[in-house]
Amino acid sequence: MDKQQAKELLERYLSGQCSVEEQALLEQWYIQEATQQELPEEEPDYEKMKQRIWKGISKPGYGLKSWMIAAATFFMLSAAIYLIESKKEVQEITTGSVTADIAPGKNAATLTLADGRRIILSNAANGRLAKVQGVIISKTADGQIIYKVTDAGPSASAQPGTASYNTLSTAKGETYQVRLPDGTLVWLNAGSSLKYPVSFTAGSERKVELSGEAYFEVFKDKQHPFVVKSVEQEVEVLGTHFNVSSYNKTDTRTTLIEGSVKVLTGVAGQIKTAVLKPGEQSVYSEDRFIVKHIDPELEIAWKNGKTEFEDADLKTIMEMLERWYNIEVIYQDRLTDSRFSGSVSRSKNISEVLKLLETTREVHFRIEGRRVIVMN
Repeated sequence: MDKQQAKELLERYLSGQCSVEEQALLEQWYIQEATQQELPEEEPDYEKMKQRIWKGISKPGYGLKSWMIAAATFFMLSAAIYLIESKKEVQEITTGSVTADIAPGKNAATLTLADGRRIILSNAANGRLAKVQGVIISKTADGQIIYKVTDAGPSASAQPGTASYNTLSTAKGETYQVRLPDGTLVWLNAGSSLKYPVSFTAGSERKVELSGEAYFEVFKDKQHPFVVKSVEQEVEVLGTHFNVSSYNKTDTRTTLIEGSVKVLTGVAGQIKTAVLKPGEQSVYSEDRFIVKHIDPELEIAWKNGKTEFEDADLKTIMEMLERWYNIEVIYQDRLTDSRFSGSVSRSKNISEVLKLLETTREVHFRIEGRRVIVMN
């Protein structure tokens, strides 16, 4: 039914000439139209509208037929109000209470060379950055640091302990990639640092030190095991793909994607070891060391450009957001015990994640500058 037909039918309705079927049709159209309209900026005074109808009904000489028409009109108005209010509630749930916003992190990092020079990679031009001990360090157009050993590089017979070290570090809201001198590719997550030798030719192993989180695709070299040292833990591999998250002593996680890794750590004064299989994760804290099966794709979602969590508590999620969006989180109320699942692209503003969490009605947020206030 178009609006002209509805107008004619409405005139018949108000004159009491509509059949029962026509009245039902008109009421259905009226309610449908009301719910499809954009919500008004100023709230209509529904109470006055209803009072006006009842006032008209109570006038002297108002017949039964007129009373029925007014009552039906009142019914339509009440139904429309109900549906518009319901629509408004759904809209509020969808958009949440988040009005301000914070942009996501970016591809940036700081490279500290062995001689103390610091290079802000987001400001550095593409191409050659430096040459250290015969190793050329370059920045590619797609934002990656590459090390290339020249013919004049260090001798393979160089003595252990003589290597020079570089450090790649990311602040909160930064992430970066580096291809190490041996060809190993590393993704460094926000708030992390990786210390590594300029060349791996000195010594029998390829050893790096990690603080924070990184994903490794290790170049195979059976003669020189690759070792990642983090908080009171070492991961030894020959060539494989794995993720290490080591932001603090209470939670160091090593997740194997493919291949095999050996994890060594010290718990309560004892050395604990485990050989992980694909899909397994070791979890280390000061007093425990366990191995469990997990979804590896969930653990490396950050590397694949996603903020993803499954059955996670609110504190864990907010710590992820703190690092990627470079924010300060303030808990105004006691933390909810609820657990959350969801996935949002890391290229989205923080409001997208917060609105997703708000749809549960278990938590609400307010953004003030770079602060996110968490409320029940």
